[in-house]
Amino acid sequence: MPLRTRLIVNMLFISLITAVSVGGIAYLKLKRDFLSVTLELAFQDFQQDVVAYLNRYGSWEKGQHVEPFPAFARRVHFLQGFPEAGSADNAIRGSSGTPLADGDGSQPENTITSDRTPPFMFLLIDLQGRVLHGAGHYLNGDLVDERLRLTGRPISANGRVEVLAIPPVGTPQLNIR
Repeated sequence: MPLRTRLIVNMLFISLITAVSVGGIAYLKLKRDFLSVTLELAFQDFQQDVVAYLNRYGSWEKGQHVEPFPAFARRVHFLQGFPEAGSADNAIRGSSGTPLADGDGSQPENTITSDRTPPFMFLLIDLQGRVLHGAGHYLNGDLVDERLRLTGRPISANGRVEVLAIPPVGTPQLNIR
């Protein structure tokens, strides 16, 4: 094979490898940035849901007796997605506009069910490190270690820090289901 042909083949090969490498690096950087922005937006939504839940029921424990947090969040998001259903205040009060039962153990009649998985599953703990809303291999009631507790982001309601949200570890669920 003549030298000229070898040089052309080598240049084409090097160009191809360079283009694939630059494209791969750009993809990884874009994915990293996208996940970081998506995580921040998901945390803001989660924080708003937790604050609304704590404001509605007064405490996490009281709320769990009336309506589990996932059902509350689904109901709020469902009603906010349909303008005719009313405002977020109506979602918190109930679709009929009457306040939901407080601590009497009854389930709200307008609980919305959904099979969609949130993109990020935040771990919610109280200030002592007890899991309130489990995620991953942590179950409700488990205690987390001090190192993990220090990574928690505070969520304030009623004028004080009530709970800590720990960002998820691992791959987020970004597929629509």
